[in-house]
Amino acid sequence: MLATIGLVAAGTYYSTLNTLTALLCFFAAVWLLPLKMNRYNLTVKSIAAIVLFLLIAKQQIYHRENNNGLMTVSYIDVGQGDSTLIQLPDGKTMLIDAGTADFSNAVATILKDKQIHTIDYLVGTHPHSDHIGGMPAIITQFNVKEYIQPNMDGYSLENNYFADKLNTALKQAGIQVITASYGYMIASGENWTAEVLSPRDNAVFEELNDYSLIIKVTYGKTAFMFTGDAGYTAELELLNEDLSCDVLKVGHHGSFGSTCTAFLSETDPSIGVISVGKDNENNLPNDYVLQRLTEEGVRILRTDESGTIVILSDGNTVNVIN
Repeated sequence: MLATIGLVAAGTYYSTLNTLTALLCFFAAVWLLPLKMNRYNLTVKSIAAIVLFLLIAKQQIYHRENNNGLMTVSYIDVGQGDSTLIQLPDGKTMLIDAGTADFSNAVATILKDKQIHTIDYLVGTHPHSDHIGGMPAIITQFNVKEYIQPNMDGYSLENNYFADKLNTALKQAGIQVITASYGYMIASGENWTAEVLSPRDNAVFEELNDYSLIIKVTYGKTAFMFTGDAGYTAELELLNEDLSCDVLKVGHHGSFGSTCTAFLSETDPSIGVISVGKDNENNLPNDYVLQRLTEEGVRILRTDESGTIVILSDGNTVNVIN
């Protein structure tokens, strides 16, 4: 009876990540098994305790690595900037943008609080300081597997200080750099995909914002759209694609020139997330954008009002947890 209680207690403690307490419970449980005390039985008990512990540990690690069937999307509060952490269903991580350099510690803290040490896919939607300014600091603090940037063959990045600083950090860390465009599959797994919808290979835009990577992450019946700072010009080129999503990261911090009516109608989200700083000098989000979202019945969530916003998907539904 006491042995059974010990095993149950050990499993409970391990599920809450108190590994030391779990280990002690397992040892205590096995030691309480009714075996006659001698050197041979002591050895048997010790080996049994270790085997039991390792079996439970393996099971718990498997569940943690596979995110318990959930995808977690955290829209990090980085003031007037963008940064979104996606914990994919297979346990891998994607960080889209990292805010300005001033907010790199805030981004790093979020990741460390979630026990994340490796970023499998680091994505810079486009080389503006409020999106990639914090990237060099993130690169030095985490194990980054690959960096993904948009194809910008039609745009000159000469004298872009933040792009140059980022490129230096990437080279020093020896990180693989991937230039992506329409159709590039960033990653995929059982019942989920993360695919680039824009820009196209031959895209030529006047505005750097329009080269923003637009990424659709689909998990089961749910989908999330990430648009960087893309404006009307880029949005209108996508109207023949499957843009439907449950959650839309509203373009360019809610600027007037993004999230046009046609694009919003095609995406048809139930939730619109706006990453924006309090009392910003551009008075964002724009009232007309808020009106468009409201008229479409979109629930509006803003980082300037709610701080970091976390949304979960189980593949069937999405739920806002804060």
